Amino acid sequence: MDLSREEIIEQTAQVVQSGRLALLTSSEPDSLSMLLGDIAVSMMDFGADVIRIDALEHNTATHLVAALCDYLGVPGKDLLPGLRIRGETGNPVCLVIDNSECLEGKSLDALHKLIEGTACGVGILLGGEPDLHQYLHDAGIAASLHLDVTSAQPIEDDEQEEAGTGLLAVLPWKHLAAVLGLIILIWLFWPADENTDATVQPLALPVPEKPHAAQPQEQEPLAPAVSSDPAAIAAREAIRTPVAEPEPAPGSESAPAPEPEPTQQAEPKPEPKPVPAPEKPATQPAPAPAPAKPLTGLAAQLGYQQEEWLLTQSSGQWMLQVALAATEDNARQLLDQIGRKKSAYYRAARNGKTVYVVLAGPWRDRAAAVAGKTSLPATLQKLGPFPRELAAIHQEIGAR
Repeated sequence: MDLSREEIIEQTAQVVQSGRLALLTSSEPDSLSMLLGDIAVSMMDFGADVIRIDALEHNTATHLVAALCDYLGVPGKDLLPGLRIRGETGNPVCLVIDNSECLEGKSLDALHKLIEGTACGVGILLGGEPDLHQYLHDAGIAASLHLDVTSAQPIEDDEQEEAGTGLLAVLPWKHLAAVLGLIILIWLFWPADENTDATVQPLALPVPEKPHAAQPQEQEPLAPAVSSDPAAIAAREAIRTPVAEPEPAPGSESAPAPEPEPTQQAEPKPEPKPVPAPEKPATQPAPAPAPAKPLTGLAAQLGYQQEEWLLTQSSGQWMLQVALAATEDNARQLLDQIGRKKSAYYRAARNGKTVYVVLAGPWRDRAAAVAGKTSLPATLQKLGPFPRELAAIHQEIGAR
């Protein structure tokens, strides 16, 4: 195999997007699944409609027809006419099937009818073991392109020839980068909590210590906001004690009070000062709902699992690649649907562009990851999530 990984992706995508059948075989099923995923992503980048199916789970003709009908939003009787219209417009549906050696005989018959009866309205990409080619030949299905990509997998990356030492050399630097990143975040957040009202409620606790040396008006807003909290009541009492300290000072002056009477008139003046203070800020607790604001900026990054978290996970575990997002905000929205503790994303390069790979998991092995598809929201299951080993994800992150 003299073709590079990029050339394989380009040639296969061209065949499938033209409404024909392409066949990729390999003795390494995990690497082949990753290659099929990259081809699907490449086609989606060009605006193709891609449906991904894993024949380990969905291997019957009913599954194939249902997936196409559900995607197009048409009943079964209108499937062939609908795909034929797509072929006439030059915008075929691209069907990507992993582990195709698991397809039943009736499934192959259905594929044959789709190819012959839709006039290039559906492009099909089959991936499976090396004997899949003979399996299709016996069923009367001829592939427009057949590539054995077993030898193409090790050159997925220029550095993969040194996989043993290269990966070990990259990962420690990423761990150090993760630690440094956390230190920078803490350094940035600490002064911000003292100078501004943070959106998180616990960060408001240091505020009363700073105004203690400044104006008494800033001490009072916390009293109505946390009047029921014992810690806040104790803090409030601690704030009041300095107010009681100046009172014994006039007590010492009360002894010579009969001689300098004007001093007694000056003493009551400081007393009314703390009295109006609580009345003015009493109207300030209005902005209390501020903590309900969503996380943004650096605070948002702390709520989503990213490269640093992925690099700390065992390389033997598996994730589901759910989708590729064009922006980081879109990636975070998908993580919100999956659950922040059950998902992660990382930055990657696809066709010279930066994308955000959205993952779900992890699971202990590939079979558990495949079974975990049912735990995703129905809308995300339709995107065709496929399993990826964390060792490959670690390598892609380290190669950036």
